[in-house]
Amino acid sequence: MTGRRRLVSVNLWLVLGLGSSALVACASKGSKATDAGIEAGACQTPAGQLEDWQPADGAVIPDADLPGAMAPDGGGMAGGGGRMGTAGAGTGAPGIDDSVIPDETGEAATFFFDQFRQFALEPDTQTALIDPLPGSNGRGCETCHQNLDGWQINPKEAAQRFYGGVPPVSPSNAAASSNDELDPLFRTNDGTTSPRADVSTPAAREVAYALLLGRGLIRVGLPMPAQAEFSLAAVDDPYQYASAQELSLFRRPLPMMNVRFLTTVMWDGRQTLACQTLLQDLASQAEDAMRTHGQAAVPLSEHQKQMITDRERIIYFAQSMDHAAGPLDADGALGGPENLQRQLFYFGMNAFPGPDPGGAAYTPSAFTLFDAWATLPGGGDAKTAARLAIARGQALFNGRTFRIAGVRGLNDDLAMASVEEGTCSTCHDAPNIGHNSRGRLMDIGVSEARRRTADLPLYTFLNDTTAETRQVTDPGRDLITGTWKNIGRFKVPSLRGLTFHPPYFHDGSGASIVDVVNYLDDRFSIGLTSAEKSDLVAFLNAL
Repeated sequence: MTGRRRLVSVNLWLVLGLGSSALVACASKGSKATDAGIEAGACQTPAGQLEDWQPADGAVIPDADLPGAMAPDGGGMAGGGGRMGTAGAGTGAPGIDDSVIPDETGEAATFFFDQFRQFALEPDTQTALIDPLPGSNGRGCETCHQNLDGWQINPKEAAQRFYGGVPPVSPSNAAASSNDELDPLFRTNDGTTSPRADVSTPAAREVAYALLLGRGLIRVGLPMPAQAEFSLAAVDDPYQYASAQELSLFRRPLPMMNVRFLTTVMWDGRQTLACQTLLQDLASQAEDAMRTHGQAAVPLSEHQKQMITDRERIIYFAQSMDHAAGPLDADGALGGPENLQRQLFYFGMNAFPGPDPGGAAYTPSAFTLFDAWATLPGGGDAKTAARLAIARGQALFNGRTFRIAGVRGLNDDLAMASVEEGTCSTCHDAPNIGHNSRGRLMDIGVSEARRRTADLPLYTFLNDTTAETRQVTDPGRDLITGTWKNIGRFKVPSLRGLTFHPPYFHDGSGASIVDVVNYLDDRFSIGLTSAEKSDLVAFLNAL
């Protein structure tokens, strides 16, 4: 464990152990986001299945103490909460404060639902969540999911750890006599371009970790699935490692935040398990991460898994302040993480084309955070102008129509050759969160061969029935299901805290939000003007 992580984590120990008995029960309503659930309606997770959501010590938390989204009347938060930062004022608890993290456009903040933070004081909380397990490669959850990095790997911060070290615990790359002396983020099982990459010298290590340092990519090794509908016809791997036994897939780790709203766990949904609760999915994901990324010699205990999932589900992260517009929850706006933890959500909520599992009709107005700013008088000061731009961007996201066609996972699954009046919220339909509320995995062309860069492998797949071929840098969902139609499909991610998490897309190919907007504008022939792009980017930066 690095010195930096211990310094960052000391305040986390006070809040890690919340165990809200119903925190994700609402998110489990309806069929799970698996192929069986989405495509055949095969499995229904019982609504209100609360027994899996008890605190680690078995205490029962009354309904009145749950966040507003879980409370029976849907009201506000009953109980305390606080953002984690340096010790000081705030909730009155030591080490919990209303601090924020600066980013390029303003500040982001983490809000912990910490009503039951006393559970975190158990001594083994630190071991379960921060320290590595016996026999591991030195990693813990904190290695890749640090609060000051927005709960995800930040390439700039990774470069700082690599080139500058984490004194006094780990040296810089230049000073390290071996790879194992580096910060635990830098390990050959998944941090290098290949497990066989040369890491014998500082210069060799700089080459080996190029994708991690440049795009924050981790290598995921997965085999061709048994009895697949396709074959691996060719591999063009610049690192001479990938094969049918283990394809090298370079992906951005997803941030450990806002997990109450998840409908798909992992980019390819491989930890979204049929007929299981979200808690069980998260526990399985933690076990798999410690085994594959942490190389732990022993499995997690049930108590350790409980502590990890208790930690994950209390974290709400979002942009809280914009340099130009000011606080994002001011003057009637509902931005920021504290409002996010009150957001109502259930599986399939506002799902396109509707009605959703609650019987409500679909509305493209998925985001309403900045409605109050839409009616501000124009011609005022710079702050008002910035707020109006954010409101216009929200209106564009919800209401600018364009034709959606050729999107696998949407058009084919819904038997709609095209959606003639689609909007951004056709796919990003979860209210005020922005992921897909039914957990649909979609192919919008990100991994197509035409977008391949020389530092990524290219795979050619052959349909064993039709002899059709497809070339992609990452096959996505199809390595999990073995079905041809799932090639290139990935989860539709949440949009909250977006400005803090570049680069974008599963492969980090979108360097900025501007790049993402430009790609989608071109892909769907939306025809956005420069002014409209500016407003849309302002809105996305404010999430």
